[in-house]
Amino acid sequence: MGKFDNLKTYFEQQKKKKIQTLKMSFTDIEKINGSKLEDSAHNYDPYWANDKTHSIAKAWMNVGYKMVKIDRNQKYVTFELATPAAIKNNETDFKHELQNILIEMESIIDKVKKIIVKIN
Repeated sequence: MGKFDNLKTYFEQQKKKKIQTLKMSFTDIEKINGSKLEDSAHNYDPYWANDKTHSIAKAWMNVGYKMVKIDRNQKYVTFELATPAAIKNNETDFKHELQNILIEMESIIDKVKKIIVKIN
């Protein structure tokens, strides 16, 4: 059993109920999960990032939610159910960003080639 399986189950239940937005206190999350949050959850916004390398983020991301707001002072996190359109927009934005990076890389490679020619 994974560290955040109870939390993932909770998100699955909310998705079945078609709950679009979830505002949860840190205490709510601890109760649902059956364990205290790590100190970094209270001190660092990146702990709550939508990043599947973070085991807690998998609990909501693998179900289709995304974290949209963190308020460490009030100890609340807000999640939204990602719609298929939003997911598609994110994929399109990501592809566009990659294309721009490739264009920049080609420009850099061309500049490096010119420098090499000058050196030789």
